[in-house]
Amino acid sequence: MKTRYALLAMMFVAAIPLSAQGGGGGRRNGGGGGAAMNIDNLTTTYKLTADQKTAAEALIKTYTTATQATQAWMRSEAQAGGAQNADSLKKITDARATFDSGFKALLTAPQAQVYDSVQKAQPVRRRGGGGAI
Repeated sequence: MKTRYALLAMMFVAAIPLSAQGGGGGRRNGGGGGAAMNIDNLTTTYKLTADQKTAAEALIKTYTTATQATQAWMRSEAQAGGAQNADSLKKITDARATFDSGFKALLTAPQAQVYDSVQKAQPVRRRGGGGAI
């Protein structure tokens, strides 16, 4: 039972910062903490060029499209007191891993060093849940 609550808590830790992105109506634009999945924060943190920003926006849109329905379902289940669904969590985690690898591939070597330092600064509980920024 504690494992389920821990997984649920990880999901909410990943989803809460996204609600501040103005998606409205339960719409989420990604997951993570800090600068994660917010194009303005990503641009500032990594000093993205215009081309990198455009590519990062496309990655965010892909992630959002892939996870929006699953995240909404997981929230409704959590609010109804339902058990955490491991398959749904895996889908979110896999989509995040795809975003992370695609985003890092966009970066130059100095930007990738910043990315790696941000990854290391993330709490340990996040590393098992699909990566950080």
